[in-house]
Amino acid sequence: MQLVLIIAIGLAALASDDVVRASLASLHIASTSVAVFVACATPLCTALCMAMLVRKTIRALDHGRASAFQHAVRWRDAAPWIGLGASAFVLYGTPLALALPEHPSLRWILPVIAVGIPLCVAIGVLATWYPLERRMYEATIVRQLDEGLALQPFLTRTAYVAARLRLTVVLTLAPIGIPMCIGAIVAEVMERIEPGSGRSSMDIATLSSAVLLFMAAPLLVRGALGLRVLEPGALRARLDQLASDAGAPIRAIYVWPTGGLVANAMVLGVIPGTRAVILTDRLIERLRDDELDAVMAHELGHVRRRHLLWFIVVIIAAFTFGGLIMEPLWPLFGAVQVESAFDATRILLSAGGAFAVGLWIFGWASRRFERQADAFAVQLLSGRTGAVAATPQAISSVVQALLGVCRSTGASPSRHSWRHGSIASRVDALEAMEGVELSRFPIDRTVRAIKLASLVVALAALLAP
Repeated sequence: MQLVLIIAIGLAALASDDVVRASLASLHIASTSVAVFVACATPLCTALCMAMLVRKTIRALDHGRASAFQHAVRWRDAAPWIGLGASAFVLYGTPLALALPEHPSLRWILPVIAVGIPLCVAIGVLATWYPLERRMYEATIVRQLDEGLALQPFLTRTAYVAARLRLTVVLTLAPIGIPMCIGAIVAEVMERIEPGSGRSSMDIATLSSAVLLFMAAPLLVRGALGLRVLEPGALRARLDQLASDAGAPIRAIYVWPTGGLVANAMVLGVIPGTRAVILTDRLIERLRDDELDAVMAHELGHVRRRHLLWFIVVIIAAFTFGGLIMEPLWPLFGAVQVESAFDATRILLSAGGAFAVGLWIFGWASRRFERQADAFAVQLLSGRTGAVAATPQAISSVVQALLGVCRSTGASPSRHSWRHGSIASRVDALEAMEGVELSRFPIDRTVRAIKLASLVVALAALLAP
């Protein structure tokens, strides 16, 4: 869902470009009424199909066909992409975007359309998915009691949908949407004060607010997610000691109450003194002590390797490099002189291609950062025993933590994530570390090369006239 929303915002930004809007008239293949129908019908039809699939899956589970659940999960994950396709059709295949007036409010309407359709699809899918999630939860109650695990009452349908969407909205839409809204407001005000200054004012306001929001993330996320400080006790003392051993001071450790739905962990805070680690209630309830230590060590790896700060550099470099790759194709497009439809297609292919390449590069680099954090967890847990090479015990703790997350969520280890890769591939990389000297992990050299290349490209982009 995160990648879908990012692409949707990119589609809206591209459709807002004056040159693209001027060329879109030749690409329209349907009327505005069709656009309205597609925007309304896509979430409804997707939810209806998912409801039918959920009922079929529950019947299959009742007959012992457990593989049906993974099949349903794949369709659930694919549903937001259907919404994204509908957004692209509405923005580029109909005269809706072109029909909007030349007004700063255009910057508000297009993102709402682009993001609203996939988001409505996701809400409908989650609402219809609820009975299956509840069915899977009820099937594990006896096992949880046998293992002495804590039980929480299952959420209502509304609370379930809200809990599932909260992470996506807070960590994806808010960091992008809030700066865009601030930039649009500033642009509209400055345009009225000094005509012609709206665009430059918007760019400055958007960038400045994005930086401030990124810096203040630990404070804002706490209230948005309803986090609570991990209470003093044996667990808190053990995790604090782990942070001390890692040389990564943490201001706070928070527990995210999700009603037992989400098994996740994250670290926030670029500036020392603001860093915080967030652990969901499901992780704390389901993982063993050594597995939870491995999760904490992984998050500390992001701190020690300064991944949060380097993400900014990698993002700038990735999209700059995407533009550089597409730039040589411009002469090929320009060699052919045809009607305006080609002009629009050329712009869309060039800008869209640069955006796609940038997303791919950032995802590739992000997955290497995750593997380096895994490696740091092995280094930390092995080093605490005095070992100079990766120990089987440390590797096993990290591997079991990753597999434990899969078990607690019902996800397949082979399921691929844009930013994190698959659990199976990360497990393979961890198992290959056994016996390797702690200071000579290949992934550390790979990430150093990524950082150096990203820094060079980002500086060139920022310093270019």
